[in-house]
Amino acid sequence: MAWIHIRHRVENYNRWKEVYDMTAEFKREYGWKRYRLFRVGGDPNDLLVMEEFERPEEAQRFLQSEDLKKAMSQAGVVGAPEVLLLQGLEEGTSRG
Repeated sequence: MAWIHIRHRVENYNRWKEVYDMTAEFKREYGWKRYRLFRVGGDPNDLLVMEEFERPEEAQRFLQSEDLKKAMSQAGVVGAPEVLLLQGLEEGTSRG
């Protein structure tokens, strides 16, 4: 499993979310499994997107895809996003 974290600013969250929701179909072709969305510091247009993929290679292909570039442009992403490709090591809970 691999996760990508993308932090970026958007012009308008509602417009961004509409485009984001339309990306699910093509992301499945890259082994996409699930996502989590976060607002950073209470700013509705400062977002952290976490997405899980089957394998790191698929996540990397997605990050380099024209599909992603096109979606970000259509969604009103402002400036260059901060992108991290992560491989999970361990998870835990407060229950020990």
